[in-house]
Amino acid sequence: MDDVTAQIREADISVSDYRNRNQTLKDAEALEKEVREERQDKIKLQASLEAIAKAFPVSTKIAELAHELNPLQHFPIDLDIDPEELVELSKRRVLLEAEQKRLSDLIDEKTEERDAIVSQPKMVQILKKLGDLRELRDRCGTAATDLPRRQIQRDEVIEDMKRGLVDIGLKSVDMPDQFVFDLTYLRELELKFQAVSDADAKLLTAEEEEENALKTVEAAGRTLAGLPEETGDVPDIQKVLDLRNASYIVTEATKATEAQRLVQQSARRALSLLSLVGKSFESMPELPLSSEDASTLARDVESAKGAVSRTEDELAGAEEAAEQLVSRIDALEDSGAFITDDEAIALRSKRDSLWNEHLGDLSKPSADLFETAMRVDDAKSLARHSQAKELAEVRQLKVVLAEAHSKSLAKKIAIEKANSRLDTLQSELLGHPSAAGLNRDLSPTGFTDWVRKVEAAREQAIAAENEQVAAAPVLEAAELLRKELARALHAPEATLDALVAMASKIAAEREKTKIERRAAQRTVDDAETEHLKRANKKTVAAGTRDEAKSVWSKALEDAFDDVGRVVPFPQAFEIFREIRELNEKLLGILRQIHGMEADQKALNEALVSVIANDPELADMPTTDAYDALVSKSEAAIKSDGMRAELSSEIEVAEDSRRSAQGNLDDVDAQVGLSAAMFDAAIPTGTVEELRKSVLRGSRAIELRDEIASLSSELCSVLNVKSKSDAEEILERESLSEAKALAHEVKLDLSSLEESLTTAIENRTRAKSDLDAITGDADVAMLVARRQTIELEMESVIRDFLELRIGHLMADEAIRRYRDKHRSEMMEAAEAAFTELTTGAYSGLTTQIEGTNETLVATQSSDGAAKQAHAMSKGTRFQLYLALRAAAYEQMAENGTVLPFFCDDVFETFDEDRTRAACGLMRRIGLTGQAVYLTHHRHVVEIAKDVCGVDVRIHEI
Repeated sequence: MDDVTAQIREADISVSDYRNRNQTLKDAEALEKEVREERQDKIKLQASLEAIAKAFPVSTKIAELAHELNPLQHFPIDLDIDPEELVELSKRRVLLEAEQKRLSDLIDEKTEERDAIVSQPKMVQILKKLGDLRELRDRCGTAATDLPRRQIQRDEVIEDMKRGLVDIGLKSVDMPDQFVFDLTYLRELELKFQAVSDADAKLLTAEEEEENALKTVEAAGRTLAGLPEETGDVPDIQKVLDLRNASYIVTEATKATEAQRLVQQSARRALSLLSLVGKSFESMPELPLSSEDASTLARDVESAKGAVSRTEDELAGAEEAAEQLVSRIDALEDSGAFITDDEAIALRSKRDSLWNEHLGDLSKPSADLFETAMRVDDAKSLARHSQAKELAEVRQLKVVLAEAHSKSLAKKIAIEKANSRLDTLQSELLGHPSAAGLNRDLSPTGFTDWVRKVEAAREQAIAAENEQVAAAPVLEAAELLRKELARALHAPEATLDALVAMASKIAAEREKTKIERRAAQRTVDDAETEHLKRANKKTVAAGTRDEAKSVWSKALEDAFDDVGRVVPFPQAFEIFREIRELNEKLLGILRQIHGMEADQKALNEALVSVIANDPELADMPTTDAYDALVSKSEAAIKSDGMRAELSSEIEVAEDSRRSAQGNLDDVDAQVGLSAAMFDAAIPTGTVEELRKSVLRGSRAIELRDEIASLSSELCSVLNVKSKSDAEEILERESLSEAKALAHEVKLDLSSLEESLTTAIENRTRAKSDLDAITGDADVAMLVARRQTIELEMESVIRDFLELRIGHLMADEAIRRYRDKHRSEMMEAAEAAFTELTTGAYSGLTTQIEGTNETLVATQSSDGAAKQAHAMSKGTRFQLYLALRAAAYEQMAENGTVLPFFCDDVFETFDEDRTRAACGLMRRIGLTGQAVYLTHHRHVVEIAKDVCGVDVRIHEI
């Protein structure tokens, strides 16, 4: 903007010359406009003449088509008939008429053939009756050959039964079936015979067992007599051991002695660890302060040292920054073209002073001096405008430099305070080792460790004293037990362990003797009881044997009378079973024989009424007569079937003939429907006449369409709405006149093009002359430009302020929204993360780092805070999953429910955390759809165990 202002001041403009040239430009522009308008009119006239010339051939073509259409005007305007379809209808009609004739001939032929066949309905009834007897006839046919064989088998079975009875001593038996017994009865006989055998065997066994039991009694008595009697010269030392609870006292005394030794050893070792170079301790030293106080004091010293070091580093940084600022300021001010604030103030003061002098003198010298000072001040002010950025930077650097000096001073004061505090803490720390008799050069950490060792040694000494007090009762009881055992065993100098071992050995030997005699006496008693039991058992067995023999004798007498005495048992039981089986076989053969004879009789009775009137069948065997009747009946049924088949074929042919007639009617109806579309004067009586009329009607439609298309084209060429308007135009015009006038217009356009070119050149020349003027126009343009720049600057500043304020308001709104909603999100994420880490982390929070916030997690064990980059890979994945789950829960509460996908993020989790993650996924699945992708089988098993029926497994 300063440059524009300077240009305005230096401009020299001629107003009258500018106005003359401006008028010349306006005249040239008016002439150019007039030529252009005349040229445009000629172009329009040329286009109109060309359209008329183009329309005449189109109009002629329309007239020719209308002449051709005139004899076809009475044909339909719309015709939807294909001539080829009419040809197909003609062919189809011929075929249908031929098919009708063929079907009529076929019906006559089949009717004649059917009437030649005679129907026999009686034979059909006979065949039905014979069909009911088919099974009976088949059985009779089989019986004719099988009956003699069955009779022979009957006789053979009876002979086999007689031979079996002879084998067991039963001869001359005419009716063997009297010795056919029921299986149950045979089984009862066999059981009674077996009872006798079993009773004999049991009696023999009982006699042997009674003899063995007697031998056992004798052997047990000899064993008892061989054992020594219990002696009375060995003291009953076991009573002493039991009374004093010796095993417990020995065990506890051993434990107490060993515990005392270990505790005293630990106390001595802890005291020896207190020794330092040049100083050792025989007794427990006094402590000037506790280990916690010593540790706190050491940490304070180290903290004070760190504070001094940090403050010195900060002071060095502040001084270095100040030096850099001074260098930068000097570099800017020492540049040749730079004008400082002091110089600008001096120039302005000088100008104001000369102005005041000029106001007093009002002379030319004072005016010249003032003008010179004003020009210098203006030039310097203009230069300072161009150096506005550097001036602002110098001023800012000076402000920063002042802040740096102030900061350096504050750091120096802080260093003095930190050194003073460090001296105080070091003096206090050096005083405590001296009080304890230690070297003053001992480091804070070393002194703290020594204090902890003293506290540990004190604890060990106290533990040794406590252990000695606790062990005293046990050791006293052990000494009393030792003295009592020493008197009983006459060993006053023996140790407790030796005395207890001797007493235990003596007690064991005495107890062993008692146990052996008691066991031998029990054996004698048990053997005598067993012998008595075996004797009673033998008596019972003898009585059972006698009773079984009596029952068997009675059963033989009931079954066989006197004959039973000669039957050999138990071999006879098998013969009686075989006779029973042969009898069952005999009964089956007899049933078959009776059945065959009954079938022959029934078939003969059934056929008597049928063959009575047929002499040819009366002399035949029953089965042959049956077969002959079947053949006659089947022949009659076959004839009836042929009649029925021919009747069916005739009926089908008649249906086909009726269908053909219906198709003929449809063809005629379709032809009539198409003919109705034409005028009565148009011939359509036959299919061929109809086809020719359709072709002429189609040509008429084509002519109408072509005339309509050409009419539309004519209207478009002449730019009129209707064909009548176009015809009126063509009636007023002549083609030859239109062509001649078009030629004249073409020549006029050529002349106008030259005039337009000349007018454009004149207008361009006048514009160049006007643009070359540097007078009033440039000043006006520069003033306008300055106003534009001022408006642009104002707009830029306004936009900047709006954007800056908008950014600040947006940041504040975001911060408020984050503070409002972060608590809910953070609580949900914290709960999920605690669950996923199985309590290893107890909380989530954020901390400020510069302009950003960083998420940190709190460990449950020590309360330490960890950022994500300091966690293990698995824990980072769990934090990521917890944040996602919390975000998903918030979205779901707001009504947005989407699928929740995870791709094998559990792969670095241990089993407990995997279970917790599966439970989290299950809860998400209750709200929406939780999908987890994995190739680890153990994750699938854990999910089944945790989620139960709420999980669905898909194998891919």
